Amino acid sequence: MSIWPGMRELDLAQMVMRLGALLNTPPLSLEIIPGDGSEWFSEEEIHDSQGPPVDFAPFLYMEHHLGVPQKVLYKAYLVAATQFAQAKLSLDLSEFGSVSIKCNTTSLIHSSAIILLANPAHQTALNARKRLLRHGGLDAANELCFTAALLDVRDCSKQSILWHHRRWLLRRIHKPPGSKEHTSASAGISPQIVDIDDTLRDLPLPLETLRHEFSVVAKACETYRRNYFAWTHRYLCFEALIALVQSRSSDGDSYRMLLSDELLASKQWVERHVSDYTAVQYLHRIHDAAGCLLRTEPPALVVTDGPSACNSGPTRSPSLLAHARSLVEAYPDHETLWLYLRAALSSPSTIAHPPADLEAFARRFLLSQKVDGVKVSALSAVDAQLVHMHACRFLAWSARQAGQWTAEGACLRRIMCAASDDPEVLQMLGVDSADPISLPG
Repeated sequence: MSIWPGMRELDLAQMVMRLGALLNTPPLSLEIIPGDGSEWFSEEEIHDSQGPPVDFAPFLYMEHHLGVPQKVLYKAYLVAATQFAQAKLSLDLSEFGSVSIKCNTTSLIHSSAIILLANPAHQTALNARKRLLRHGGLDAANELCFTAALLDVRDCSKQSILWHHRRWLLRRIHKPPGSKEHTSASAGISPQIVDIDDTLRDLPLPLETLRHEFSVVAKACETYRRNYFAWTHRYLCFEALIALVQSRSSDGDSYRMLLSDELLASKQWVERHVSDYTAVQYLHRIHDAAGCLLRTEPPALVVTDGPSACNSGPTRSPSLLAHARSLVEAYPDHETLWLYLRAALSSPSTIAHPPADLEAFARRFLLSQKVDGVKVSALSAVDAQLVHMHACRFLAWSARQAGQWTAEGACLRRIMCAASDDPEVLQMLGVDSADPISLPG
């Protein structure tokens, strides 16, 4: 690893201590950057007051934003793993207040932070930090900020145990009435923290805490697309929000406004990320719950329509079906949106009033389909045959849901393969096949 001028005497132990202290500050944002950092600290930059602060080299730390060179992180990880193992063995938590073990406690805090940045699935490091929290060696609010910084990193944001650790911290900071914490231990096994219930429903979470959690999830989902564990965490936060709205607390109006904002933000997210099936699943799950609570609220608390709506100010949110239908029409080559349309049809509000023209809407996307004697191709599609396949599958699903499906497995397989020129398939879908259908290419 090349070393920048003026920093040749910095050894790995000092580097680990420096990185551990920076991570536990914690930073507002965190990023692993390519290289070893030497290109950031030339001779000119060392003497340039406008350049990166050399006091933090080889790490970039400016205005509480931290960049960690990848090669340096991997070298620091090897040293931190050894320090962590030694500190964990020598630290007797039953004597946590002893002055003689404070050095080992600091080493454990610093080394575990580096380990989690390089290897976020390291359960032992997380358990060690939980034990430190229980004995006062770490502050829970500070640890919550540390996990938020970790979740900025792509490999960290997709780890379920980090999201679970974050919920454990929220439950520790905002303890529900009558809460209990269980520690399991057996001979020769280190004690571990066990959650009685991994939920946030019973927590009295402040408004700003919920808003911040939604923001952390949104940032993590931009870092790692279709992030199932992040959206799961968001749904658990949404459940807590629903419980707080229903509790009729003094801040009820503010919580209802946040509920309205969350529904709108979720619809806008789907509009901007039309392949994100995890976001579609989340929107489908929250829509009816939010709609029930917002339906009886005054106009000031109702959702403002998304970008596709006319700019007439706040109105009642369009139905899930109308939203899904508009997105399918705009982006018919995305399978996620056709599945969104199916999900919208299973919504309680849609089941009560099923649309009469949905089959005709889907048939518009079939190749060479005739409407009033004019052939209509797939709308705005990059791959017209792909759109045809999605439309065929949707029509087959719709017929089966209505009890009108009588096809055998062989015909179903041909539909799944988008056999658009198969007369039996077209007949089962109610498409006129008098004229042969010619596929592109």
